Amino acid sequence: MCFPIKVNETIQPFQTSPVVVSIATTFGYCLPSVILCWLQFSTLRTIKSLKRNTAPLRMDENRTSPDSNMFAISVATVIMTMTYFFSRVFTHVVVLTRSFKIDLGVVEGDWERPHFITYGMIYLTEPLALSLSLPGVRMMIVRLFKPIIVPFRLELNAAEAI
Repeated sequence: MCFPIKVNETIQPFQTSPVVVSIATTFGYCLPSVILCWLQFSTLRTIKSLKRNTAPLRMDENRTSPDSNMFAISVATVIMTMTYFFSRVFTHVVVLTRSFKIDLGVVEGDWERPHFITYGMIYLTEPLALSLSLPGVRMMIVRLFKPIIVPFRLELNAAEAI
């Protein structure tokens, strides 16, 4: 079922049955993607409905109010879901089309690079999207780095004045 194949004097990873690749794509990519998206958005919907059912508390409209945090979490969820989908779709489409003997003319002999790029995108984007979209986290980062940045900025201003 799986064996190495040589194309254009380069060894390709494996040639697999189209049925196996279709099943693997369905259960390894499409189904988990749909479940992940459904869970993320149903969690957001549940939080919004719980927030609507509670007694409204008059809070000043500042950057860390529940509404701004809810909006930030919604934006982070959309960013993470889109990153998850688009980072994996290219590799799976190439593998799926190759299993049906359709050659897209990409990644010939260099099949590992798209995996590294796409998974790198995921591991870089998802934590940043989640952490940097929350106003409280941004304020904490500013508070942590302010003692480092302010003296450096003062040194730069003093050097420019000379």
